[in-house]
Amino acid sequence: STESAASIHQIANWIKQCLRSHSNCPNEPTSFLPHRVLQIRNGEEVPRVKLIETENQTRTAAYICLSHCWGSLRPGCMTTSKNLESHKTDIPWSSLSKTFQDAVAIAIRLGFEYLWIDSLCIIQDDLMDWQNEAANMAEIYRNGFLTIAATASHDGTGGLFRPIAAQHEAQSAFVPGFDRPIYCRQILVHPGLAFSEDSRWLQDISHYRDMFPLLERGWFYQERILSPRIVHFTLCELFWECSQESCCECQTGASSVACFYPPKHAHDSLSSNRDTTEASISWNWHDIVEEYTAKQLTFEKDKLPAISGIAKVLGFRLQGSTSYLGGLWAATISQDLVWRCLQPSTRPSESYAPSWSWAS
Repeated sequence: STESAASIHQIANWIKQCLRSHSNCPNEPTSFLPHRVLQIRNGEEVPRVKLIETENQTRTAAYICLSHCWGSLRPGCMTTSKNLESHKTDIPWSSLSKTFQDAVAIAIRLGFEYLWIDSLCIIQDDLMDWQNEAANMAEIYRNGFLTIAATASHDGTGGLFRPIAAQHEAQSAFVPGFDRPIYCRQILVHPGLAFSEDSRWLQDISHYRDMFPLLERGWFYQERILSPRIVHFTLCELFWECSQESCCECQTGASSVACFYPPKHAHDSLSSNRDTTEASISWNWHDIVEEYTAKQLTFEKDKLPAISGIAKVLGFRLQGSTSYLGGLWAATISQDLVWRCLQPSTRPSESYAPSWSWAS
């Protein structure tokens, strides 16, 4: 299964390769820690998890993030004003969803002490706290060492891990003339995806939403783009994405195929290692908006907040030469205003965007 030691070894190898040879990926440790993180440690029977506030932390360390579909989260999977203090002491293992438990297990096996999960690290019934943390999403995901994505799970009950079909398990075989066995397995199929020889990217076909529900979520669109590295846990295998490369577990070479379209590293203007112009950033923003508006949001009022982290990074890349105006940029306002809906739509009742913005 994708819980196996071989899967952990594969993730570790991807990380090592990324740190060693990817010029477009960050390889220096960051001193940033989110306002709150989960501290995770091995226990006698189950891992120990508690919420810590990092303001008085004298030591910084790498942390990883979890991206997941909320679904109907159980109360123990959320931090509220009522349970905040108790969560600082201990978060009962039994109160965590299967996805959260799997994420903790993976983080420990990869050697990380800190994990960031939105529903536990943001006080869910405190509007001010939510607004403050939402404004910091760019920093949280960009500075996370790795993002674990529960890409195949519709909610917290799905977990991360899936069994691998028997025919895809590694099998030993003896070759005449060799005194040692060789190990091989059938190449893994990619249900819900197809390979495009022209674009070299896997394109979505039927049942895409059922196979990879997380990819359809608006908040995850931003998380995926901002994260320096992502490991997707899917129905059949692991997928890797970073700022330079995309690959799946069954590949023979890193560049032979990529996993999801559009590839994460298609948005070059978000990388601090790329030379970009105002014009290129503007056109990149148009592509981002087109892709993002095809995603789903539980609350329409989140349409601008759920992409604000990307806008914040682009604004930094523009070095203050223009202003961000409700989903558009002042420097290219004449082009940005030329938008249209591809399908008939109505203005959401809770929309806070001006009528001339695509977000309205």
